[in-house]
Amino acid sequence: MNTSRYISAVFAIVENMVHMKISDQGRVVVLNYLQSAEGLPIAERARAAIYRYTDLKIPTLDEIKKRHGQQELEKLDTLVLRMEYEAKRLPPDTEL
Repeated sequence: MNTSRYISAVFAIVENMVHMKISDQGRVVVLNYLQSAEGLPIAERARAAIYRYTDLKIPTLDEIKKRHGQQELEKLDTLVLRMEYEAKRLPPDTEL
């Protein structure tokens, strides 16, 4: 089980959304938000942590699928798909 790829995907989304590299302290805060979202599915933990850190919501899989047929995917869409993929690779009871 490798949680580092999942966590890296979450950091990449945050950095894309805030348009800057997040500091080490910011990474610790995001990681704490991920850990405090226990009880949620892995991908939802990321969504909750990202929202809590940025106050912005990331697109859902349904929104991305809907847009994919109509236009090219944006970078954020690709990052969200990567995070979802990495989340699915982890067991549901994974501790971060």
